[in-house]
Amino acid sequence: SIPAHVVPGIYYSDDKLLQCRIFAYDDTQRHRLGPNFMQLPVNAPKCAHRNNHFDGYMNFMHRDEEVNYHPSKFDPVTNAERYPIPTKVYSACKREKCIIEKQNDFKQPGERYRTFEPDRQERFINRWVKALSEPRITHEIRSIWIDWLSRADESLGRKVAMRLNIRPSI
Repeated sequence: SIPAHVVPGIYYSDDKLLQCRIFAYDDTQRHRLGPNFMQLPVNAPKCAHRNNHFDGYMNFMHRDEEVNYHPSKFDPVTNAERYPIPTKVYSACKREKCIIEKQNDFKQPGERYRTFEPDRQERFINRWVKALSEPRITHEIRSIWIDWLSRADESLGRKVAMRLNIRPSI
């Protein structure tokens, strides 16, 4: 059994070896067997599962009808409901654990973009404009990406939108 896969309601102890194994087992399997190690019969779950992890070498499921990116209007994947973690943990010493209530997925990318030199920012913008200018990219997809870029850095989204002749939604 993989230590990182636990039933909701059961939590890890603070044992340092266990904490290391929680990370290391999956990481080692990905290194040794590839990203699709869970497809191997010995590792596969006994019940049907659905995720957006596929492609890469050693893939033998060939899920061509599905998409492996998020967000997608073709296959809306939703995150599982979070199981509450108890805030009080009693062991040899009393500790409090807290849950980060609001996740900000755009703060770090925005900070990274703002550390770029102006010429690097320009190259970054040009790459996005080139990628979003492809004929098969719809206006809706362009708008979604501009919204995401604007959440990371408002000026980034505005510059990409301006070069694509799209009015940003923010």
